[in-house]
Amino acid sequence: MNQWLHKSSLLGDDPINNATQTAANAVPGLTIPIFAAMIKHVPTYRILEGLLFHRMKIRPVFFLAMRLQGMDRTLRLKPLQNMIHKSWAAMSDHLDELEGQLSSSGGPWICGHQFTLADVGMMVIFDRLNEGDWLDVFTPSRLAVLAYWEALQSRESYIKGCQNHNHPLVLRATEKIKNLKKEGQWPL
Repeated sequence: MNQWLHKSSLLGDDPINNATQTAANAVPGLTIPIFAAMIKHVPTYRILEGLLFHRMKIRPVFFLAMRLQGMDRTLRLKPLQNMIHKSWAAMSDHLDELEGQLSSSGGPWICGHQFTLADVGMMVIFDRLNEGDWLDVFTPSRLAVLAYWEALQSRESYIKGCQNHNHPLVLRATEKIKNLKKEGQWPL
């Protein structure tokens, strides 16, 4: 359990540079499209507040640049595409490891029949992957991971804590991503 609790923990101040260390560190790079899709609906003054109050000033600067560039131009920038692809490769490795763990534990949870804090941590990661519409990329070849995601979604704690509290801007961003993919206009 401790190993997987670590895997679901965010390490360091720059998670994208540590994407290979934990699944939690791989998620931020995969959420760039979500932020790119919703940032135009966030008032500029809220982003500027980040310059005053966020301890890592680069983040609000990054969000402001995204806002000025727009989603399409932002997601076509090679450095961002490289970050996303690096995070995708790291998450793929983490999910391969999870596939092995779930298969060896007998599931449905990371430690077998016992739902633990490790599953709670992974629940949040899977929820973010779902928001970014990444799960259709990661789960088809990982049947144990797919069954795990289905089991997580059926838990009352997931329904009450995640599913029932989706932010309207995130829902809008997820729909935009899905529509761009459907229309063949997804730049990644």
